[in-house]
Amino acid sequence: MGKNVTLGDITMPSNVVVLKEFMNDPKIDEFVFSLDVGFVERVVSKNKIDNKHPLIMLVNKRTGLSVVHPLTAFIFSRWKYQKYNTQRLQAIHLIQFLNHVLITHRHEFKLFSLADLTFEHGDKFLNYQLANGLTRKSVKNIERTLVRFYEFLAKNECTKHFTVNDLTEAPLYSTPSRSFTISPFHPEYSFSDSDSQRAIQHELKLKYLFPFLRTAIRVARPVAFGIYLSIFGGLRAGEIVNIRHRDVTPYNEEWGSGGLKINLASRELRTKIKDSSGTSQVKKPRKQFVFNVKDALPILYEEHMKYLSKHYGDKTPPISHALFINRDGNPLTGKSLRYYFGVVKEAFLCELESSDNPDDVVEALNLRTTKWSFHIGRGIFTNLIGKLAKNPYELALARGDMSIFSALTYMADTDDMKKEIERLINDVFKSNS
Repeated sequence: MGKNVTLGDITMPSNVVVLKEFMNDPKIDEFVFSLDVGFVERVVSKNKIDNKHPLIMLVNKRTGLSVVHPLTAFIFSRWKYQKYNTQRLQAIHLIQFLNHVLITHRHEFKLFSLADLTFEHGDKFLNYQLANGLTRKSVKNIERTLVRFYEFLAKNECTKHFTVNDLTEAPLYSTPSRSFTISPFHPEYSFSDSDSQRAIQHELKLKYLFPFLRTAIRVARPVAFGIYLSIFGGLRAGEIVNIRHRDVTPYNEEWGSGGLKINLASRELRTKIKDSSGTSQVKKPRKQFVFNVKDALPILYEEHMKYLSKHYGDKTPPISHALFINRDGNPLTGKSLRYYFGVVKEAFLCELESSDNPDDVVEALNLRTTKWSFHIGRGIFTNLIGKLAKNPYELALARGDMSIFSALTYMADTDDMKKEIERLINDVFKSNS
């Protein structure tokens, strides 16, 4: 077998690559590779300082017990003196790969030892990331980590199907005295997904919708309810800032446990501001239904009204006033709504980046490399309804698009259709929880 690799206080014994007993354990689903933090004491100029380093852990999800996995030595081997965030990102990429090939898809790959790894395993993992919506740039970053990991295994004689001779080095174009390892992988990158072009993000994954709303409540309370209206009603920014209190009709009870019907039309709520961008206008006057998903709508609506009441001396706001206002009590503009959304977006991405879940960190990286703004809410709503609509007309109705047949307008306002779509949307969330 291979030799021992010692780096600092971390030792990787040669038999660490043997996983047969682990892979044959019927309780393997209880285990997961995860990220933790360790501190190493160093003496700099006679002063003791603690350096933070990422640790690759093997965790028993049932008992909560965990051990530092010796593959942490891989991170130390190349990035020991780099900034913590640089080390952390490499660890996250490796953790995702290990979970993919050894646990989540173990029945497909049937690996009993890391020594059995081939380049094909790397290709399949990278293509899996591309198929799940990661951008070319994000997957390229993961690929670079895998190249170095395969190189690490080969140099330490921990492989059966390739050696260091199968990994070709080439001089750097900018610094010929230095070299890099050419990737042995061939993921199926799309030519249209160029690093010079930022792809447009049309939706968030379902599991991130409510965490995103929770972030909105925390950092931008004045617009949290508006973001909900966009995601589960398909409302545009200009439509939301034109809503008055009298335009909202709740179903079932005061706060809309059965949903809300909103009368949308362009109104001059801020006459002193000349907005030539069109972001404060209603594109199509209509009555739009907003669905109650996971019983969040009445909570957000009621909390929003409590927030507004403080601007009116704890009194009910006049029905002719704007539903969304700024800190001075003036009607919100489309530009301001988009600004608040940007604040929420940045706070949410920071939360994902600091998560202990590697999937969250990679998703944050993907979301940072794509373009998305307030309009993503309408995209999310479109995709939700698109999964449920029986035909394009139902989709157009739910979105409030121009309808071909006027009869469909009546259909959109029937209780049966509203209840059915609401039930189906909630079912979608249950199946993804």
